[in-house]
Amino acid sequence: MSRFLPIEVLEQFYFTIIFPSVCYALIIRGRCANFDLFQSLERIRSRAVNIIFNLPKNMPSIEAINHAGWPTLFFN
Repeated sequence: MSRFLPIEVLEQFYFTIIFPSVCYALIIRGRCANFDLFQSLERIRSRAVNIIFNLPKNMPSIEAINHAGWPTLFFN
């Protein structure tokens, strides 16, 4: 799918369908108070960036998310 659609369409799909669904599930299942759950969600987001932007699978999560210009989920 990702090879036939423009990056803008893939990002829009991610932010309108996938990300809200994952966040809703986290709210329902425990409000994501656990740091490990946040890390899992960040890995999912990193994988989405790798697919959308056709980046290497072994690229560190933070680098991939920065490449996309997406904010991280963690607050400093």
